[in-house]
Amino acid sequence: MDGPKCITFFIFVVVIHACSVLGSILLILGLYILLWGKKRDASEASSAAAEAAKEEEEEEDKEKQVRS
Repeated sequence: MDGPKCITFFIFVVVIHACSVLGSILLILGLYILLWGKKRDASEASSAAAEAAKEEEEEEDKEKQVRS
């Protein structure tokens, strides 16, 4: 290979390698953010369901007290 062609090829290979590494990092980061969001939504949903069940129990207790 000639000098300029060799340097151009080397730069091209380095750029492709850097982009591959950067792309892999972005992919892993995106997956982590997705899973973190799903976990957060699941915990909010379970706490909302527990709160709704608690309110329902309180309503039933009030109805039993009124009947007595």
